[in-house]
Amino acid sequence: MIQRTGGVVPLVLTPPAIGCDPFGIKGGDSLTLSEPHAGVHSNPSHFMHSLSDISKSLNRPALYLSGLQSRFELPVLPGAGYSEPYLAFLRTLVILRTLNTPEELLRDLWHLEKKLLQLLHVDSTGARTWFLDSCGATTFQERRLLLTQHDLGIPLTGTEIQTGLNFAASPPELFPGAEMGEDALRVLRECLKLRARILEGVAAELPHLRRVVRWASTRLK
Repeated sequence: MIQRTGGVVPLVLTPPAIGCDPFGIKGGDSLTLSEPHAGVHSNPSHFMHSLSDISKSLNRPALYLSGLQSRFELPVLPGAGYSEPYLAFLRTLVILRTLNTPEELLRDLWHLEKKLLQLLHVDSTGARTWFLDSCGATTFQERRLLLTQHDLGIPLTGTEIQTGLNFAASPPELFPGAEMGEDALRVLRECLKLRARILEGVAAELPHLRRVVRWASTRLK
């Protein structure tokens, strides 16, 4: 745990719990960004997709998805090389764009969340899609980042943070653990500011979206 205690920032290395409906909108409203399943798939390789599959699933042209891959710096994979978490992340982007969230705001949050995970050594496994591994989880929303869906292990208050284990064989830290903790807390707070802006916009757009759905349902009968 990294927490302000009179200038001391103790570090406790604890593996994060797997665990989210990513929006957590109050007042009875909720949005689920993935197919209904309890948490991350235990073996995502059982649910692999091609870009064509994803295009059909999200009802978006492959060219549009390729643009997202480029702008969000996602790896382009051959054939049916796209995992369920990869699909879940693209679904999150499509939903948020449908809810009129500016793409620039999403990209800013995406880069900040990845920076935070790098500070916490979540990227230490070396996988090309390490930043997508938690996407599509459906439990412990109050502990998860909005886009990467990484479970920080504690509620997202911006006053403390729990680190993950570093599984890579690496040299000693360049900075003391306390300083690294301060950096992580600073980035987390920036993430939470952008998250709040996004969710505020989502809440404002929901009434309009409901009217759109009602209008369409009366004409598609």
